Amino acid sequence: MGKYKCLLESPGHIDAFRVAYNIPKNVEFRLLCSEENLVGSPSSTVFPMVSIVEGGVRFPLDPLLLCFLHRLSLAPTQISINTFRIVNSVAELARRESLPLGIEEILFCYEIVGLGDGSLYYLRARKGFKLIGGLPPKDKCPDDWLKITGEYEYALGTEVRAYRLPWKESDPGPN
Repeated sequence: MGKYKCLLESPGHIDAFRVAYNIPKNVEFRLLCSEENLVGSPSSTVFPMVSIVEGGVRFPLDPLLLCFLHRLSLAPTQISINTFRIVNSVAELARRESLPLGIEEILFCYEIVGLGDGSLYYLRARKGFKLIGGLPPKDKCPDDWLKITGEYEYALGTEVRAYRLPWKESDPGPN
């Protein structure tokens, strides 16, 4: 297991993790064992723990992240940590500066690229474009995974649920 496993070693640590990363009570999570399958279901999903600790993922999910994953048909297990950083940074930039930034702007500046085996995808800046700077040059390879259940996609009481989070691994196709 990885370096963030220690954040969930005891009930006290779990409570502190929930507070530190603003995880509401109606969102449940548990650390997966190394031999468990990383596939979600219609009622659960799997996220790399580093996407929460370093990548800015919060629950319920930011609408831009949810839309990004839905549009590209990618499960959270299929995107790199820097991709989480880029999408969540664009969402925060749009919020802070009241800018109309969305999926089209991200895909104008970046292209989605898969590793040779198609198991992991990342955003690569197109020549002359970059929305977010200061990213680590090498993406981390996740090794701690959380299974998430409950109201993780949308805030409680949200009636219009335009996008569902993909939970099966797939190919994003051309973008």
